Amino acid sequence: MGDFRIKAINNSQERNAFYRQVLKDLEVFDYLLANDLIDKGDCTIGAEQELTIIDQFGLPKSVSLEFLEKINDAHYTNELAKFDLEINLDPITLQKDCFSAYEKSLLGLLGKGNLLASELDASLYLTGILPTIVRENLEFEFMTPIERYKVLSNELLSIRGNMFEIFLQGVDDLHLKLGSILFEACNTSFQSHLQINPDRFKEQFNWAQMISGPVLAVCTNSPILFGKELWSENRIALFKQSLDTRNFDSHYRQKEPRVYFGKHWFDGSPSDLWKNDVARFPLIFRGEGEEDSDLQLRQGITPLLRAVRLHNGTTYTWNRLCYGVHDNKAHIRIECRYMPAGPTPVDEIANMAFWVGLMKAMPEEPEFWKGLDFRVCVDNFYRAARTGIHSVLHWYRKRYTASRLINKILIPLAEKGLSGCNIDASDIQYYLNIIRERAETANTGSEWQIRNFRMLTGKFKSALASKILVKESLELQKQNIPVAKWPDISTENLMMYFSNYFDALTVADIMSTELYTLKDDITIEMAAKVMEFRKFHHVIIENQDYTFMGVLSKETVDNADKTCCNVIKDLPLDPVQVVNTEFSVKEVQSIVAQNPAQVFVVMERGKVVGIVTEHDL
Repeated sequence: MGDFRIKAINNSQERNAFYRQVLKDLEVFDYLLANDLIDKGDCTIGAEQELTIIDQFGLPKSVSLEFLEKINDAHYTNELAKFDLEINLDPITLQKDCFSAYEKSLLGLLGKGNLLASELDASLYLTGILPTIVRENLEFEFMTPIERYKVLSNELLSIRGNMFEIFLQGVDDLHLKLGSILFEACNTSFQSHLQINPDRFKEQFNWAQMISGPVLAVCTNSPILFGKELWSENRIALFKQSLDTRNFDSHYRQKEPRVYFGKHWFDGSPSDLWKNDVARFPLIFRGEGEEDSDLQLRQGITPLLRAVRLHNGTTYTWNRLCYGVHDNKAHIRIECRYMPAGPTPVDEIANMAFWVGLMKAMPEEPEFWKGLDFRVCVDNFYRAARTGIHSVLHWYRKRYTASRLINKILIPLAEKGLSGCNIDASDIQYYLNIIRERAETANTGSEWQIRNFRMLTGKFKSALASKILVKESLELQKQNIPVAKWPDISTENLMMYFSNYFDALTVADIMSTELYTLKDDITIEMAAKVMEFRKFHHVIIENQDYTFMGVLSKETVDNADKTCCNVIKDLPLDPVQVVNTEFSVKEVQSIVAQNPAQVFVVMERGKVVGIVTEHDL
């Protein structure tokens, strides 16, 4: 999403004109490949660090525009939402102490950013998905006001024909709709780049696909979404569904999503990947001020191929072909997009070292993938996203637990690959030992989050549990301790949280969200039995149109005169106070102290989302 010089496509003439530019770029790319005008080096790495800005309570804070105005550092740039940022690290040669040097560079940039963030009463936080994000953070007002994002969202929504829909099943279920692409704003990643020799691109791309599942399994860090425990790496499903323009009813018709892993082993030129996407996916927008790539080539200028790269930027593969120009020399890269941000900078660099080492240990046999079913590769990837380090994966027709596959087969391969690039032995051992310990202890970022989230939700509602989880993990993140060594959250820390933040608690932190409703034409006898069976003190009443009518208490039901009242609508409903999720818990306490029977119904966008009674305090 890095090129912001775009325009909407207003008519077929503009669309066809831009298609002509895209096709010309593809012809030039083929020429560059055929005439050895693409750099054949393969020893440069790079990375992009996405991150979230949070406030003192662990909630997303929309200050990216103010931050970027003050930071005065070209490494920092904006992202889709106003509470997200990106750091573009400088490319570095793959040799000697490059990984520890990269970690130092990343820590320096994060340190500089956190100093500025503190002036905005904020912190920079590395996580695949921020546990405290709620549906209200995804309203259109939170989108970064840049034309690219607005056009992208509107056009994808137009192609889809209705709202984007998220449906995920794990321990919990999640089903939500949204009228923009801002579901994607929940996701932050650490994207690793490796320069590829074009003569070996086909082999390297297939190998990148093959190792994706096992690599993902050991680096998951996004298990909680909207207070629900779903996949080990929710980003994989969320990203796919948040940009999915498919909308059809027949199961016969096959259509590819714009976010996809692949359907078969790759067998062609690098340009075939782009050609496939141009043929498959319609244009979303057009560029502004494109160069004539063919003319530039004849003038001795290596073209940027901006038109086709703009289109490539609106299709999303987990292993993506990237093209760039440096010192008038073109190069190509594979970008690994599936690794999440966090839990710490050192964990991210370890993930990168593991991936790069494996890429460099690609089998030497020609077409090593022949005879292997690509669907197994896809299955490994989605198994890893669902169950993380606890996955059972297939590798060369054998089944392994993810931990065993990583420790016994893949880490030795990565060591070999990094050694072949003259990486310092100390770097190799240090970073791969971080991966090894994660696999041995099954303590990834996702596992730490889930274990502590379950402990916290045993004591508190999920909204408050999420805040504590973020605040505690932020302190460990600042220490840059590998996640496999993270201690669990202590009871002492919980008390400290309350003493520091109690005044700022809202009803969202304490409300009951597992709501049970009754229709107002239900008999009082039935209502009494439901409340007895479920041990409810209060139940929400709706009419036949699902409109909120009020709250019925057990006392009212118990005291009802059954001889003159037959159904709930005959009874007086209890007085309630309607509040939003930001209503203060201190204010609730004050009101309940005067009237213990007071019930608070929490509503957002005209819908009941929670209820608070004295039993929730």
